[in-house]
Amino acid sequence: MTTAAVDTLRVAVAGNPNTGKSSLFNALTGARQHVGNYPGVTVERRQGRRGDLTLVDLPGTYSLTASSPDEKVVVDVLLGRHPGEPKPDAVLCVVDANNLRRNLYLVSQIAETGLPIVIALNMIDEAEAKGVKIDVPLLRQRLGVPVVATVAPTGVGIGELGDALRAASGGFPPVAWPAGVKGPAFEHFQNADGEAAVRYAHLEALTKGVVTAGDPARARDGFAADRLLTHRVFGLAIFLAIMFAMFSSIYWVADPLMKGVDAAFGWMGTKAAAALEGRPMLQSLVETGIIGGVGGVVIFLPQILILFMFIAILEDSGYMSRAAFLMDRVFGWTGLNGKSFVPMLSSFACAIPGVMATRTIEDPRARLTTILIAPLMSCSARLPVYVILIGAFVRPAYGPFWAGAALFGMHLVGLVVGLPLAALMNRFFLKVKAIPFILEMPPYRRPRAGAVLRRMWFSGKEFTVRAGTVILAFAIVIWALTYFPGPAGGDEATRLEDSYLGRAGKTVQPAFAPAGFDWKLTIGVLAAFPARELIVPTLGILYAVDEEDEKRLQEKMAAAYTGPIAAAVMVFIAFCLQCGSTVAVMAREAGWRWAGFAFAYMTALAWVGAVATYQIGRAVWTL
Repeated sequence: MTTAAVDTLRVAVAGNPNTGKSSLFNALTGARQHVGNYPGVTVERRQGRRGDLTLVDLPGTYSLTASSPDEKVVVDVLLGRHPGEPKPDAVLCVVDANNLRRNLYLVSQIAETGLPIVIALNMIDEAEAKGVKIDVPLLRQRLGVPVVATVAPTGVGIGELGDALRAASGGFPPVAWPAGVKGPAFEHFQNADGEAAVRYAHLEALTKGVVTAGDPARARDGFAADRLLTHRVFGLAIFLAIMFAMFSSIYWVADPLMKGVDAAFGWMGTKAAAALEGRPMLQSLVETGIIGGVGGVVIFLPQILILFMFIAILEDSGYMSRAAFLMDRVFGWTGLNGKSFVPMLSSFACAIPGVMATRTIEDPRARLTTILIAPLMSCSARLPVYVILIGAFVRPAYGPFWAGAALFGMHLVGLVVGLPLAALMNRFFLKVKAIPFILEMPPYRRPRAGAVLRRMWFSGKEFTVRAGTVILAFAIVIWALTYFPGPAGGDEATRLEDSYLGRAGKTVQPAFAPAGFDWKLTIGVLAAFPARELIVPTLGILYAVDEEDEKRLQEKMAAAYTGPIAAAVMVFIAFCLQCGSTVAVMAREAGWRWAGFAFAYMTALAWVGAVATYQIGRAVWTL
């Protein structure tokens, strides 16, 4: 084997979901990895280095019968037919030691590509804890390929696995699969009759004597918890309690961090303004457009990180699969199933990772439906608007309990409206066919701090890069529309009123009059279309209040408007797709036609909802 071959050794990491594949990839590569997308498709691509090895983490799949975008990428990469992605030199097949025969089904298909294979027999510690004994040398002898027992979180077998991968480019003799099963280009993987039966029969023979069954009582560990956590009534109540605790804690835990971020950007803005004294346009661009635009995104990063910390803990503990099972019952009447749950849950932090998480949904129409309703979930960018208006109109009159109830209700309204909309889309428009929800329940595990922190890091980085750049660009555009062609003198409120955006607000205001909006609220709504959180600093400028002086802004808005108007604004913000980065991600996932449709229907829904809220609220208010 030449040095050049070693330098270019490229290893694809493949395996079933819930086999610890990503944990093993992280253990092999450490921090030497980066996240991107495969060329031409928005399926996540993770690549890392271990010395002279380049490892590419493929999406998890149960077989090479490709049905979802994730699974199609696996097939294309292994065959070397994915544009811009070199064919791997070897494949690291990650196998769950607790489910050896079932996991070897995928290995048997990958073996037919002709690529050298190394098998990582992962989670061997969990199998041994259940009394399961696996004769690794005998399995290695029967398969004719390297088999290494590993425990990813503790690093057991990692060094040996790296050595086996370096030797893999020399190739190994093909595994002796039965005649009539093999085929040249995966055509036989398209639901061929009897394939599964033939493969499993052969795998049964291959593993006979390799696995010694453990204690049945140990194998049932967790069943008692499942009876409670997946119960039709008690399980749902526990899930709602967990979600309430998670979302409520996000706010009070993130609050001091958000204040620290806000103070840091406020300090930078003050320093920039002082340094650019005497050059008003450049001063305004840097302070308001650039620093203010970036700060408007980064200030919500603590909430994003905390939410993904909770999600990582729920996933690593095994609870997320139980929650998806519960939600499958809730979603059933809409035409969706439990696979739509995780994207919708992620959308409560930010719709961008929520939309991207729909890649695991096999049915293209069910995936499209989930994409179209995911932005209705109340993301963290809506929070500043809710806090300002609820603090101005609800808390002073009704106290903190009802203020909290109003905040919780605003976070539920998107879900309450989104599920019936999904049912209508599926019944009359997209016509999604109900697909049985097949779910593997992983064992309960103790979450690993390293894995949780790594998930927070990559999710936060992805949010900042994807959302921050788009919002920054739009924030500069909004700055220009609010700065020009205003007079050189005068205060900021006068400049904004006479700006292009101010004139547009007065022109468009009649369309929002049925919702009770004046020209100032209309400007705030228009300014928030690129990024909904921009409404708060826009209203602060309109009312000549510093952005950080939240109480003063609440007092001025309470004096200018009524409760029904405030409720109408919140409903509009809850339903409208005011997020340029989300629209861009939806376009990459589903095409610009569907992204445009989502923008149009959500804007119409927001207008109708705001008008109905104001008109009904005004009628009740005057009783």
